[in-house]
Amino acid sequence: MKSSASAQRWKLLSSSILSTCKSKETLVCEFPNYELIHFDKLYDLSEEESPTEFECASWYRVRLIDFPRISFKIRILNKKTTLRDITGFNNTGNVRLWPSEIILTRYLLENPWLYRKKSVLELGGGMTSLAGICIAHNYGHDKPKSVHCSDGNEESVKNIQKIIEINNISCNKSSLTQQVELTSGCLRWDIEEKGEGDKCYDLIVCSDCLFFKAGRKELAEFIVHKLNPGGGRAIIFAPPRNDTLKEFVQSLQMFSSIKTTLGYSQSEDASIPNLYPNLRICFKETWNKEGVVRGLWCLSKMGSKNSFLAAFWSSFVLCPTELVKCRLQAMREVSSLKGLPPPNVGPFLITKKILKQDGLPGLFRGLTPTFMREMPGYFAFFYAYELSREIMRPIGKTKDEIGPAKTILAGGIAGMTLWSLIFPADVIKSRLQVSGATTPMYQMLITIIRNEGALALYNGLLPTLIRTFPASGFIMENPFCATNEGFSSSALGTKDYWDEFYQLERKNYLSHGDEGEIWFGEDSLNRACQWMEENMPDPNTDILDVGSANGATSIELRLNHGFNNITGEGCSNLKFEVRDLCADTLDPGDSVLRPNHFGAIFDKGTYDAISLCPKDATTLRNNYIKNLSRLLSDEGYLVLTSCNWTESELRDHFKPYFEFEHIIPTVSFQFGENEEERDKNN
Repeated sequence: MKSSASAQRWKLLSSSILSTCKSKETLVCEFPNYELIHFDKLYDLSEEESPTEFECASWYRVRLIDFPRISFKIRILNKKTTLRDITGFNNTGNVRLWPSEIILTRYLLENPWLYRKKSVLELGGGMTSLAGICIAHNYGHDKPKSVHCSDGNEESVKNIQKIIEINNISCNKSSLTQQVELTSGCLRWDIEEKGEGDKCYDLIVCSDCLFFKAGRKELAEFIVHKLNPGGGRAIIFAPPRNDTLKEFVQSLQMFSSIKTTLGYSQSEDASIPNLYPNLRICFKETWNKEGVVRGLWCLSKMGSKNSFLAAFWSSFVLCPTELVKCRLQAMREVSSLKGLPPPNVGPFLITKKILKQDGLPGLFRGLTPTFMREMPGYFAFFYAYELSREIMRPIGKTKDEIGPAKTILAGGIAGMTLWSLIFPADVIKSRLQVSGATTPMYQMLITIIRNEGALALYNGLLPTLIRTFPASGFIMENPFCATNEGFSSSALGTKDYWDEFYQLERKNYLSHGDEGEIWFGEDSLNRACQWMEENMPDPNTDILDVGSANGATSIELRLNHGFNNITGEGCSNLKFEVRDLCADTLDPGDSVLRPNHFGAIFDKGTYDAISLCPKDATTLRNNYIKNLSRLLSDEGYLVLTSCNWTESELRDHFKPYFEFEHIIPTVSFQFGENEEERDKNN
C-alpha cells in the first residue's frame, strides 16, 4: 500500500500531465483565477534571456482587477513536471501557480494595513512569489518596508530573482514613500537553523504550504521563531483538505505566545467546479457579511430589488384592471368570430357583474400568476437594463453618459428580457381570467401543455417583443421618467439654503460663540482625521477641504493632527463665509485649485449635498467627480464621508476616475448576538 505522501505526489504528477495535454498558450494554469487577476502573455522579453531560458518559461503581464495602477511582469516555468521534481521537500511551487497564491495576493491588496511600513517574509512563494512581488509593487503609502521572497527550491528562487530584476522593483521610488527593500532567497523551514541573531519579521505570509503532512510541525516552529516578538503576525492560506488547517492550528497553539484564528469556508457540493468555482462559498459569505439587499442583489440606480418589491404591491392594482380588460377583449373577440356586432358593455358594467357574481375576491382571480409575472419580470427588466448600460459604458465614463441611443437600446433589451421571461405566466393569467375558472395556476399550466403543447405558452411572443422593444426603449430615455437616484430633490442641494444656513451660524458665533454644526458628529470627524494622519506622514501634504463650511474639519486637521497646508474650499481664513457647493466651483483652472496638486481631498458630506440638487444632480455629480480626480495627485487620497449612498453605489459612481482603497471602520456595539453600528457608510 502506498504511503499518503507518495499518493499525493502521484496525484500531482497525473494532474500536471493532464494539464500539459490540454493546456493553452494563453493560460498560466488550468485553475480558475476567480476573476481576481488577468494574465496577458508577453513576447518581447526574448532579449533579456538566452534561447534556452526563453523556451522553458513564459512571461506574463499581471493586471489586478480593481487595482489598475498595479501592473508588473511574472515568469512562469513551462517545463514538464516529473516525479523527480516533486520528490523530497515540498517542491509543488514549480508545478503551477496555485489558486491559494492568487487569493492571498488579493487579500493582502485589500488589507494594506497588514504590511504598511513593515517587514514581510513570504514562505513557499513557488516559482513567482506572486503575493510578495505584488505588495512590493504597490504604490503610495501602502508599500511595506521590506519584502523577502523565499522558497525551498533553488530553481524557484532563481525564477523569482529574474522577476525582480525584470521589474526593477527594488529601484522603484515613490515621491510619497520610502524605497522598498525586495530580496529573494532559498529558505527551507525543515532544516533551517534557528539562531538567536536571526532576523525577525512583522508579517509572515504563505499559501498552500500544508499539502504534505511532513513538515507542518517544523513550519509552525519556524513561523513562531521568525515572527517579531513585539507584535508580529502570520497569515496562512490553504484549501480546507480534511483536517489539515485544524491540525496546523493545533501545532501553533502549543506555543503560548501565539494567538491563532482559524477561518475557512468549504463547499460540499462541487458538481460544477469548472464553471462556477466556489459559488456556494461566495454566496454564503456575501449573505453573511452584506446581506441580501446590499450584498447579493446590490444594483445601483433604480435598483431591481426595489422593482421586485414594488411589483408585489402593484399587482393588487393590476390584477382587477387586467381581469376587466381580458373579459372585454374576450367578449369582443367572440362576437367578431360569430359575426355579431360588438357588445355595448363597458368596464364599469363588467366590474359590477363580477362583484355581483363572485364578490370582491372575484376581482382578484389570477392574482397568483400576476405575482409570478410582475415580480420576477420587473426584477429581470431593471437587472437587464443596468447590465446593458454597464456593458455599453465607455471607458472613463459613467452609465449616465452613454447617450440617448444606447439608453434606448438598453431599455429595449430590458423589455424583451421581461416578456421572454414572464410570457408563460401572462398566458396562464389571461386564461384564468377569461374563463373565470377557479383552478390553481399549476393545473391550468398542465392543461395547456397536455392539450396544446408547451409551445402554446409562447403563442404571440414575437409580436409582443416587436411591440415592447421601442416602447420600453423610449420610456427609459424619457427624461420625465428619470429619478434622482431614488432621492427626492431637496433644498439641501442648493446654494441659497447653505448661504442662509451659515449666515445664521455666523450670527450665532458672533453673538455667543457657538461654533456651529459638525456634520456626522465629532467621532466621525476624528476617525477620518486620525486615518489621514496615520496614512500621510508628511505634515506638509497639500490638503483640500471641500465644502469646508464653518471650517471644523480644517481646524481639526491643523490643530490636532499637525497638517500645515490646508485649502478650505468654501472657507476663508477659517471663518463662516460660504461659497457654492455645486460642482462647477471646483474648476481646476482656479488660481488656487491647481491640477494634480493635492495629496488629499476631504469631502465630508459635499457629495451628498450635490446629489440632492433639484436641477440635474446627475450631471453635477459627474462633473464634481471628474474635477476631484484632476485636482488630486496620482498617489493622493480622496477621503469621503457619506450617509446617503451605500458602499457599492459609491464604488460604482467613482470607479471611472478613482480606485477604491479602504473603509475607515465604524464604531460598533455588541449586544448579545446582535451588533449595531454607528455612522454607517463612512
